[in-house]
Amino acid sequence: GLSIPFGLASLWYGRGTIAASTGSKDMGYSIPALQAVSYSASQVRVVVAYLRQLLWPDGLSLDHDIAPSHGWLEPAVLASGIVLLALIGGVTLLAWRTHRADRSSPLARASRLALFGLAWWFILLSPTSSLVPLADLMMDHRPYLASWGLLLGATSLGAALLQRWLGAPRATRAATGLALALCAALASGLHQRNKAWASPLATWTDVVQKAPNLWRGWQNLAQQVWAAGDHAQALDMERRALALASRPDDRLATLLNLGADLLEVGEVDQSLAALLEAEQLSSDNPFVENNLAAALGAKGRLDEAEARARRTIALAPAMAAGYTTLGQILGERGDLLGALQLFERAADLDPDGVAPRQYAAAALTHLGRTREACEAWRRAAQLRGGEGRARAERSRLGCERLESVPR
Repeated sequence: GLSIPFGLASLWYGRGTIAASTGSKDMGYSIPALQAVSYSASQVRVVVAYLRQLLWPDGLSLDHDIAPSHGWLEPAVLASGIVLLALIGGVTLLAWRTHRADRSSPLARASRLALFGLAWWFILLSPTSSLVPLADLMMDHRPYLASWGLLLGATSLGAALLQRWLGAPRATRAATGLALALCAALASGLHQRNKAWASPLATWTDVVQKAPNLWRGWQNLAQQVWAAGDHAQALDMERRALALASRPDDRLATLLNLGADLLEVGEVDQSLAALLEAEQLSSDNPFVENNLAAALGAKGRLDEAEARARRTIALAPAMAAGYTTLGQILGERGDLLGALQLFERAADLDPDGVAPRQYAAAALTHLGRTREACEAWRRAAQLRGGEGRARAERSRLGCERLESVPR
């Protein structure tokens, strides 16, 4: 009776949480092409996959390619359901029989712990593996806490069975040997798995090797390859990600990255084509507008570029990149004072951003305000990624000599 108010409060809170997900594309009952029946049927297969990983952690991945099931009568769903029912039935029957035979025996106590652990497993998995759809059908981290229940049951039953079969002293030695062997095997597996976490590049390489048809894996790997300096390969990966992206939001994200990267390598026409396609998917997106402004500016179409940049600021007044892009366009027009004001505004909005501070320092340099430029380059040198150029500019301007002279 005392637990009833807490249960009602949990139901009320859960209802509110699910209601708040309305319209979400990642969680709730608004995910396109993923209804509750399809999701729950898929989770029968996924829970069995979690069990297999718990028996031996093979096939771990940051991102899994799991095709959704469309009904409960699919062979894979039925087979997985039989496995789960057999597990539940077997543990329940063992607990019932040992309880009837001698409820105080070690095996009876272990069987009850195993039944409790099994309930723990299913209850703690239920938020992500039941009726409320999530965009990602399987994630390795979801069964972490739930697995404690199965581990509790397995170790309890194992200890009780060893004691029954071998007697207490020999059971202790056997359990110790098994535990050491298991720890050694798992340590070896952990060492191998850690190679996939040595760097973001290694992580996403592992993902695409295990799930080559996933958009997200290729998109993230492309970003890491780009950061490593292999721009041609990164662009090929982004094009592959685009070919695999089926959801509009996924295509939009890929087109944005592809357009920005093509612009950076000087492929302005291809960049514009990608960004104009992105605009068709999201007409009021400030990131699309900002990138289009930069691409149009690179083409010399400054009127169109300025209009796009001003629209970026109208759509996202707190987005520093919009002010930076507009400042660059005004700089191209020769309005260095106007550009400087915009760069300083961008630096205020993004204190850790290197680009606006560097552009502001360059504008001050071109305006001949050398002392102010030296100070601006000094501030830029304090930011990660801006040290090299800032120090070179300060050296070129003779800032140390100038700053040693009183005003």
